[in-house]
Amino acid sequence: MIKFRLAELQDLDTLFNWANDNSVRENSYNPQVIEYGQHINWFNEKINSDRCVIYIFTNDQNTPIGYVRIEKEVEEREALIGIAIDTGKRGKGFGTEMLQIASSDFLQKNPGYYILAFIMKKNAPSYKTFIKAGYKILREETYKNIPSLILHKGNDV
Repeated sequence: MIKFRLAELQDLDTLFNWANDNSVRENSYNPQVIEYGQHINWFNEKINSDRCVIYIFTNDQNTPIGYVRIEKEVEEREALIGIAIDTGKRGKGFGTEMLQIASSDFLQKNPGYYILAFIMKKNAPSYKTFIKAGYKILREETYKNIPSLILHKGNDV
């Protein structure tokens, strides 16, 4: 069984390492390696924002598994979601459970919102994980010049 908590300052380096994992960069719309100083600024902005929540997931031994970030858009009742799982924890079904838990918590605390996931068409494992977590295809489009699937969960789509 996995547990979650909100990100804290102590998670800075763990998220930095996850964000710069080769597989994460390959499946990101920004494939460049993230500089540490840039990450510090980004992380501090996100954990101090009332528009963003970062869920840290751990196993029974309190070992970090991964994170889910959900960020509200400025003008719409929509939020964008992102996920990263520790290299050694992939392929064990954690992603589906993490997405279900984080999405449910966010939507319960933010009635009227819906969550969007932008997934590269080439990223079949991520697509399957989101579908298993209850996300539905909203549309296909070219996003940032990359063929992508846009999935959603929640109301008011």
